[in-house]
Amino acid sequence: MVYDLNKIVSEIKDKKYWYFGNHSKDFVKMCYSVQLISQLDEHTTQEEYERVRKKFNANNPGINLEAAMFKSNISAKVYGLLDPTQRDYAKSDLTPVFNEIKKRTQGDFKKTNLYEDLIEQQIEKMFCITPLFKIAGKEDFQLYPLFLLYKVLLQLGLETGQYSISNVEFNYFVATARTYSEWRNVVDTVLYYREMDHIEDLLVLKMKEVKASPPDQRYYQFLKYIKTITMIPSEGKPQTIILKDVGKVRDKINTFELINSFKPNSPGSLPNGLLNYRDYVQFLGKNIPLLPRL
Repeated sequence: MVYDLNKIVSEIKDKKYWYFGNHSKDFVKMCYSVQLISQLDEHTTQEEYERVRKKFNANNPGINLEAAMFKSNISAKVYGLLDPTQRDYAKSDLTPVFNEIKKRTQGDFKKTNLYEDLIEQQIEKMFCITPLFKIAGKEDFQLYPLFLLYKVLLQLGLETGQYSISNVEFNYFVATARTYSEWRNVVDTVLYYREMDHIEDLLVLKMKEVKASPPDQRYYQFLKYIKTITMIPSEGKPQTIILKDVGKVRDKINTFELINSFKPNSPGSLPNGLLNYRDYVQFLGKNIPLLPRL
């Protein structure tokens, strides 16, 4: 089934697309910020954190934790570096996966080559949507986004020979999908509108007609850490997203689809980050992958 452009635009206007906050998603900075938090008292205020942040920046000029870093720590919870069940950052426990990263790096988090497997592991475990963000009106978003993207890229490659999508296709057709089961519709929609001239101009026109803003889509900030994906350009918002290592990703998808077929809440099933949030966040913070190691 091909999705109607008017419906897509209407949903974009209502901000019904993948959302993980508009804060920094720099994994290295998140690790340093979490380490700072771990050294503070649980009653630490934002002002006290700011004082410590400035001191850290003075002693570490190559890192530069931004002024908005305290609020950006929500991304540390998205990554599973801080326990999300505590609202206050200063009271949030460190997670086993953060402790493993610290152990491997001895606190020198710039050495991402020592834990790049854990970064990818944690991004694969991200669920859309969870109670970390406003869920009203978005309750039907229940998926592991990276695997839908993998599936769409794989299928497009099988049908066209090109394992890639444009930024417009990602923002409007992929990142508006609510469940993994929509992958066929997403692929059909991408292929259908590729036959239409000036699709981007048409979308811009339709967005203006309903007075909608373009999607504030920042998921690409996670994708830069995924070794099986290349973005062009590599910095900033990508114009093209390309799948690499097709065989490895195909194996991942085969395993994901097998496990995803398990009955919800049964042994070995994938946790639902919306309907079973407490179990999900415990799983997110553990140093275990979403899928068995391939």
